This record gives sequence, structure tokens and C-alpha cells, in this order.
Amino acid sequence: MGYLLLMMSIYFFIKNDKKKLFIILLFSIFALPNNAYIKESLLMNVFHIDVMYYIIFILLALEVIKKIKSQSVNINPTDIFFSMFILYFCVYALIGISNRNVFFYEDVKTYLTILLMYLVIRTSVKKESDVSFFINTIIFMSVIYSLSIIIINSFFSDSLNLIYGERLSAWWAGTERIAFGNTSFLLLTSSLLYYKTVSKDYNFRIYSLLALIVNSYAILLSQNRTLIILSVVSIFMIQLYIVIKIIKMRQIKLSEILFTMCIFFFLSIFLVMSLDNLFVNNNFIEDLRLRFTTNLNTIDVRSNGNGVAWERIKSNKIGEGVGAPLTAYSSDWKYAFEGNFIDNTFMTLGVKFGIVGLLLFIYFMINSVINLYLYYKKNRDGIFMVLFICYGLSLILVAYMNAQIIYTTSLSFIFLLFLSLKNVK
Repeated sequence: MGYLLLMMSIYFFIKNDKKKLFIILLFSIFALPNNAYIKESLLMNVFHIDVMYYIIFILLALEVIKKIKSQSVNINPTDIFFSMFILYFCVYALIGISNRNVFFYEDVKTYLTILLMYLVIRTSVKKESDVSFFINTIIFMSVIYSLSIIIINSFFSDSLNLIYGERLSAWWAGTERIAFGNTSFLLLTSSLLYYKTVSKDYNFRIYSLLALIVNSYAILLSQNRTLIILSVVSIFMIQLYIVIKIIKMRQIKLSEILFTMCIFFFLSIFLVMSLDNLFVNNNFIEDLRLRFTTNLNTIDVRSNGNGVAWERIKSNKIGEGVGAPLTAYSSDWKYAFEGNFIDNTFMTLGVKFGIVGLLLFIYFMINSVINLYLYYKKNRDGIFMVLFICYGLSLILVAYMNAQIIYTTSLSFIFLLFLSLKNVK
């Protein structure tokens, strides 16, 4: 598949079709599970390099050619802040080299990817229509992603040990969960699909409903307690926003109320029938129930790792540099796993970049949320209020409960896009 995507990218480069190149890039980022075994099986690596990087460079090459022809380069405040971040990163890269940090190259790859994605967003998302196009595209990609999760669950559940690898297989032994790092973006897409289903402002509501069901099933298959809870909270808050919006407009129609009630009823029936083994098997429901009633010591696991990381931050407020190792501990402290991040973005960045780096990230994160709200105030499109709600909730998952906002490409892309919204005209 990687070679096919690369050939298509070269073809659209020759045709100077930037929009289709952007779609291919989004497919490579969002449509497939973020898993080394799956990517290798699908031949997503071309000459040992992820095809995503080839597509990024082709997109940027197209933009460079355009800039050379027009002889114009526009710089805005976000670019200046990002340039300062690059300089800051370079300083901490030198600290990492000096400390001989063992995960230096892994971190450099991660932050280089973030830089490349920012450049792609900066050059590809310039107008309001580009933002709307991105939203609709990732919704479509979420359906492909969800279907791939369902396919894995239906036909490849016996191969989960191979797919996850030794560490995750041992960690998730007996759960039969189908979870990958980028599953978290379904919190956003399922919320958007719910709004498109119940809001009268959108057509093809039946298709949105079907896509919502597929997204919801993939979320349940992940058995991610935080993701499931936040998805329910998000839908509740969106419904509350819709009700308030209707009341303010004084356009309460019986048909709209009945339609919304039908959606709630349908989703409830879907869950009840699932329990009776009409749509999914009892093993799935039992596994899901066990996730919410047993193995609750994962909070202790996070607490242990966070506590150790915080002590390191307090003892070295400057930071240990790029590639500094972080350690996750079992709830009883008997086992430890060392990697380039732990399940907490704040603690991870604090250890590597110090207090200043941690504060910079918090500033950028808050700024991304504010940008969404200001964008909503600017165009008054309810879809961006929905994004404001679900994205704000998602930060609990992708920034506090894990480090996906930095270390998972799809979540980083969304974060960078919202951070750049002020540049959209």
C-alpha cells in the first residue's frame, strides 16, 4: 500500500494537485492503526521510511516551487513562536547529547515530525474552506479506521500477540481489547458525527448516524475507560448545547425533538441488543464490563510514574534534555519499563525540557483551545463549538492520561491545526 500511495503522490505532484496530495497524507496519518506490525504488513514503509514522510516532502516541495514562482513569503506571529520553539529544542538537543540520553534519536524523529506537520498545515490550511475540508476528510478517515478495527476484531483477534508485541500483549493479556494510540481521535469524530446526525443544519443524516455507530463500536472495542467515558460526556454536552441553541433561537419544533429522541432511543437499543448477543458476542460485553470493574490499579501505575517524574523535575528544573528516559512502574513497584515518554505529557516534557518547556507546552495547549472558541465566534458555525467541547475534553485523555498529543502523529496533527487556526483567513 505504501508504494501505491507514493506513486499516487508523485502523480498528483506532477498534476500540481495539492488538495489530493493532502487527502493522501491524511489517509496515511488517520485511516490506519498506529502500529508497527500493521504498517509493516501493509508495506507502509518504503525503503524503511514511513510513506507519510515522502508525502510530506512532496507537499512541501510543491509549496516551495510555488513560493519561488511568486517570490513571496508570509510570516505571522505563530511562525515566530514556532521558530523560538525550534531554537529552544536545539538547545535541549545539545543538552541531550551532552547527557548521552538513550532515546535521543527517537525524540528527534518525533519532534522533527511535529515540525514537518506544522509546515504542511501552515501551507495547506489557509482558508475557512480548507478547515471544513479537513474536518470532513478526517470524519471519512475515521470510518475507514473504525472498520479496520472491526476487521481486526472479527478476523485477526488470534494474532493480537503479534500485532501488539511482547510488552503490550503481557500488559493487556486476557482483555481482547483492540486499541491503538490513534483511537483517541475517534472522540472528536464521533462527537462531530453525533452533531451532524441530530442537527437540522446538515444533510445525509442517516449516513452520519451509520458512521457514528461504526465509530462508537470501535471506541467500545478499545476498552479504553477514559475514552468511553469522555465520549459519553461529550455527546451529553453537545446535546445540551443543541437544546440551548434551539431555545435561544425560539425555534422549538416537535419534529426536531422527536428526531433527537429517536437517535437516543436507537443508540440505547443498539447497546441493549449488544448485551443480548444480537450484534456483538457476550465475550466482548463481558470483557468491557471487566475493564470497568477490575484491573483498576492502572491509576496507581500512572501515579507511580508521575510521582518519580515530578521528583526529577523538582531536582532538575532546567531539564535533562532531548531523549531523556522516563520510567513507568507497576502498581506494586516490582516491574519497570523505560521509554522516551510516560502516560503524561506534562511530566514527560517537564523532565526533558524543564519547567520553562512545560509552561510553554501549557501555553500552546491553552492557546489551541482558545483558537477554537475564537474561530467559532468568528464564523458562528456550530461544528466548531462541538469541536471546542470535544477537543477540550480530549486533552484530558491525550495530554494528561497519556502523551499522545506529542507522541501520536494523528493527535499531534489535530493539536497543531487548532494551534494554527488564527492564521486561517
